[in-house]
Amino acid sequence: EYGELAVAWLEVIKKWDGSSRKKLKGTVDKLIDRGVPNDLRALIWMVLANDSNKSTLRLKYPELIERQSPSEKLIRRDISRTYPEHKFFKEQGQEALFNVIKAYSLHDREVGYCQGSPFIVG
Repeated sequence: EYGELAVAWLEVIKKWDGSSRKKLKGTVDKLIDRGVPNDLRALIWMVLANDSNKSTLRLKYPELIERQSPSEKLIRRDISRTYPEHKFFKEQGQEALFNVIKAYSLHDREVGYCQGSPFIVG
């Protein structure tokens, strides 16, 4: 199922642009319910957030997840309580969610981490 899910997400990414968003909304909603593949999470996040291929954020993400965030303990504590019944977040998804939230907390130091972040990112 994971391979099938990844292929479906890649199809959405290929078709995603300003004019196709409304058409793809239902598909994206269904895919989100099924989960976001860990290895595609950063790319999907950037595409859905309208990040262009020219963005430096795409290049910064791998660096950010390697750095330490002062909020790591809080993030880990809250993630274990986020989406307790969602299949993806019971399995490999917690670490992926942690990485995205940690990267954001380092990227936007003014906002940093707040308790509701896992629900927004997830």
